Amino acid sequence: MDLDREKAIYRIIENAYAPLPQLREAYLQAECGEDAALLRDLQALIEANEADEEAVARQAARSLGTLLADAAAHDDLSRELDTTDWGRRIYGPLEPGCRIGPYLLEKQIGEGGMGLVFLAVREDAFQMKVALKLVKPGMDSQEILERFQRERQILANLKHPNIAQLYDGGATDRGLPYLAMEFVDGVPLDRYCQDHDLSIRQRLALFCKVCDAVSFAHRNLVIHRDLKPANIFVTRDGEPKLLDFGIAGLIDAQASQPKRSTTRPMMTPEFASPEQAHGEHLTVASDVYSLGMILYNLLTDQLPYALPRQDPVRLIRAICESPPVKPSQRMARSIDPNQLPYLDAGERRRRRKSLRGDLDAIALHALQKDPGDRYPSVEQFAEDLRLHLAGMPVRVRTRTLGYRLAKFVARNRIGLMTSSVFVLLLAGFSLTSVYQYRQTLLERDQAHRVTEILMSLFEMPDPAWTRGESITAKRLLDESAIKIQRELGDQPKAYAKLLGAMGRVYHKIGSYDEAQQLMEESLATHAAFDPTPLEHAQAVDDLAWLLFERGHYRRAERLARRALDIRTEEWGSHHIEIAESLSEVGWILAHLGDFETAESLLQQALTLQRQHTPASVALARTLGYLGRLDLQRGLVGLADLRLGESLAIRTDLFGDTHPQVAEMLHSLSMLKARGRDFRGAKRMCREALVMRRRLLGDNDPVVAANLADLGRIFVASGEMPEATLIFEDALAIQRRILAPDHPETLRTLSELSRLAIARGDLADADHLFREVRDTAPERLQQAPYTLGSLYAGHAASLLESGNRASLPEAEALLQRALTCFSQIVPEHHPQVVDTRLYQVAWLRMQRRFAPAADILEDLHRLATQYPNHLRAQRDRLDQARGALYRAWGKPLPSGLESRQGRPPETSRNDQAKRGLQ
Repeated sequence: MDLDREKAIYRIIENAYAPLPQLREAYLQAECGEDAALLRDLQALIEANEADEEAVARQAARSLGTLLADAAAHDDLSRELDTTDWGRRIYGPLEPGCRIGPYLLEKQIGEGGMGLVFLAVREDAFQMKVALKLVKPGMDSQEILERFQRERQILANLKHPNIAQLYDGGATDRGLPYLAMEFVDGVPLDRYCQDHDLSIRQRLALFCKVCDAVSFAHRNLVIHRDLKPANIFVTRDGEPKLLDFGIAGLIDAQASQPKRSTTRPMMTPEFASPEQAHGEHLTVASDVYSLGMILYNLLTDQLPYALPRQDPVRLIRAICESPPVKPSQRMARSIDPNQLPYLDAGERRRRRKSLRGDLDAIALHALQKDPGDRYPSVEQFAEDLRLHLAGMPVRVRTRTLGYRLAKFVARNRIGLMTSSVFVLLLAGFSLTSVYQYRQTLLERDQAHRVTEILMSLFEMPDPAWTRGESITAKRLLDESAIKIQRELGDQPKAYAKLLGAMGRVYHKIGSYDEAQQLMEESLATHAAFDPTPLEHAQAVDDLAWLLFERGHYRRAERLARRALDIRTEEWGSHHIEIAESLSEVGWILAHLGDFETAESLLQQALTLQRQHTPASVALARTLGYLGRLDLQRGLVGLADLRLGESLAIRTDLFGDTHPQVAEMLHSLSMLKARGRDFRGAKRMCREALVMRRRLLGDNDPVVAANLADLGRIFVASGEMPEATLIFEDALAIQRRILAPDHPETLRTLSELSRLAIARGDLADADHLFREVRDTAPERLQQAPYTLGSLYAGHAASLLESGNRASLPEAEALLQRALTCFSQIVPEHHPQVVDTRLYQVAWLRMQRRFAPAADILEDLHRLATQYPNHLRAQRDRLDQARGALYRAWGKPLPSGLESRQGRPPETSRNDQAKRGLQ
């Protein structure tokens, strides 16, 4: 294999393992083209990477056989090597029905590093099924035979219900030893837990029984040295059985070290301790480490770090030096992005929550690299797990007062919750009564009624009320809203406050219709009494942000400005609390396309926040808004600085895993895509997506937005089939949780339509974009800038397709886009200039050169008048001039000539990049 081919294989393999496995085959075929041999090599490499340990071993054995055959100097020797049955030479026949001692072989059921295991039956006076273990053919060295005899002696001394028992032992007719052991009809520990979908508590209970068996072996001066899930079978009754003491060692009770060292380590790397990897003397601490790895695997269904088995040096370095990730964090970021497909985002969140704290500490303590830093015995390891299961403080954690109190609360949750509810209700009632007493008797009566309603809400989950049905948070909210509206309609102040609070809760759980109804009713009720200005501003602000998230940008802007005016009048223009209102209005204006005003307001907010609250959440949010606005305007360097600072603040405040951090990773991925670093952009965008799905679930607007932007990155990198699948995923979420005419839903439909145009399927493109056209009139007043962008983008795709039958539709869409823009942005706005350049391209294709020249002359005037706003459009204007000059074949008006007096030349590549010239 030449160097270029090898590089191609590794590049493709690295990219093939994507979060969308259904794309893998299509991706490989696209990359390999007509190179069928390369495609077969890649498929074989992927299959080998996913194979289990036994399959890899078999492949290695086949490779060894090939090597021996190639090395043979004579054809007869090659033939003999290929045809020799080594098992038959050593043992005689090993087929079903053959005998070894008093045992009749039925079938082979296992194969280890040095032995073969058969299911056998004894048919004399002691009729029983056994697992018969034989030395593997070719492994009958003196060292292996001694180890086999030692295993026999060890098992004879270990009588424990969770250790597979030794029944008998003997030697074959040729003097080779065999062991007749208890036949365990079961499956490996890890597979049993997955197949039976065991909870964390059930897995811990099973693991504690394994610890008891290992502890029993230690008390009998035996170190197992090869603990792994494959050596622990669980029966159909749910009882674990410890197997395979083939490389076990004996502890010298009088010495500080074991009797013998592992000079030639025999181990399973994934579960071997650092001292075992180095071939050092082993103690019980080595088994503690292996048990820690097993526990980690049971808790997360993964390992704490990657192990490069193909490179022995890196393998040993990984075992001895790689720090294990906390189990709770491993549930957040897998070694392999395709791992754990059977766990949805909700199950991952629940499991991560249950691992955080005690189990993180216990697992990491058992996995310390230095044997002296681990649990001194398996008994103490298991004791901490049992303390955790009982809700008691574990020994490995510092027993602070807060920790002990938290454990006490967890053990007595129901009783404390009941008591707390009554205490809080009593306290709330008392405080409210005192406050209302200082007002008027009428106000006191109102508070009493509010308290009665709140107390009744706590009674709703009572079985007598629910009649055995489970009550969801949504149903509780619905019933609460009805009760508030029915019983507080004559108390406007309390009514408005409670409706507003209920609306905010509905908003948080994604019930936007109910939230908007309650918030609007709360705001309308404010007119019936005289609220404080800040109360009124908060109610207005809550509704503004909800409407913004629902895509009602125009109305959201009016309400947000109203809240800003109220707060400015109350606090003054330099108060820190004004900054967040400025930031909010600026971000809404950015979605309306008013970039100039948006930047001005966001800069005012940034100045106030830097003066008063360095490194705050509000500052990070404003920096994020400004960075994304800079990115829209093409100011990549400035966007990089602001987004990077925002990410640093959020990471310091929230850690590495938080929705705020995911938001910035998402924004930075789009920045990388703008710089054509598509690989980095995909990685960062996927990291944000995985984090959001784990923290927020699939049914959240930001998850859909994240997916849609990942699709745009794939479009930019030219990977259209992958982009189509991703957009379809985003659209499915948006259809579930957003209105059909939401701007983000329409954007995704438009993207799918443009992809259909790119692949030449104009009928599908029209079908998809028809939904945009049909729903657009309802959105025209609320999101004119977004609709104009969608019309212009679709028209551009039609023009790029080169299909002259689509030219009338493209011209109509361009006119609609300009009509939308005229409602919200000035004529020198970059999007307006881009759309008029599309008109120039359309006119040129129609050979209407004079009107095209008129538009270009007007655009040239705007570019001269507003150089800062249209910096990014200058190149496109130059290219359009050159294209028109070449198509027309006559001098352009003087205002359109280049500085040298002639139209600038443009290359075909430049034209292709612009798509329309």
